[in-house]
Amino acid sequence: MADDSIELTAVQERVLREIFEINEENGQPTVTDLADRLRMKPDAVRDAIYVLVDAGLIGGPFGDEEPPACTCATCQSYCARKPGWFRPDEIAPLAANLGLTVQQLFDQHLAVDLWTAKPDTDEVDIFVLAPRTTYQKGGDTYGLNPLGRCHWLIEGRCAIHEAGKPFECRMAHHDNGPIGRRIHAEARDAWRDHQQMIAGLLGRPPARKEQTLFEQLFDGLFMAMDEPTPRDEDETP
Repeated sequence: MADDSIELTAVQERVLREIFEINEENGQPTVTDLADRLRMKPDAVRDAIYVLVDAGLIGGPFGDEEPPACTCATCQSYCARKPGWFRPDEIAPLAANLGLTVQQLFDQHLAVDLWTAKPDTDEVDIFVLAPRTTYQKGGDTYGLNPLGRCHWLIEGRCAIHEAGKPFECRMAHHDNGPIGRRIHAEARDAWRDHQQMIAGLLGRPPARKEQTLFEQLFDGLFMAMDEPTPRDEDETP
């Protein structure tokens, strides 16, 4: 449902009007098209589109809505803090690109993360797949509220950028507020009907992994010691 109370900036209003004009021409707007027509930078158009989609004023996705690769300190900090979530349909292609079976990929490189259901509601826990952290073994289960550097973050670069990084990483945006929450929720929802896939890889039904206080302190200490130094932003990924 559209949010009628939202106040749009001049840029957002220009992008919205241009989208409507292209739709009236029976065209399919993309970020590149809009940037060319409006003589604006693609990043500015993309930022406006995220706001318009979140407000329910337009639908998505756009043909090239995925943000470009970025290696700034902000983006690196996401990977250093916690790996992003895959969607179920990304697992097999990544395994094939790495020359592995899905089970080998899981056993060597992935871990089971968890979206925790709110108490006293009808919601249920949803388990998802993500890259393992540097201190985890492949095929492991994250503890609650896990933190740690993605083991595919190497010298400030994503080692599977071309092979197939997780959906949440591909769609990451510098705004880690409403946009980040929407992307996180999309990744979570994609796994609702694929819990059996995770059970098959684990060899058992997935379950919450409670952490002791010592394990939480150890994880925090290990993460602090393992913090990477961001590289220059203008280098290619």
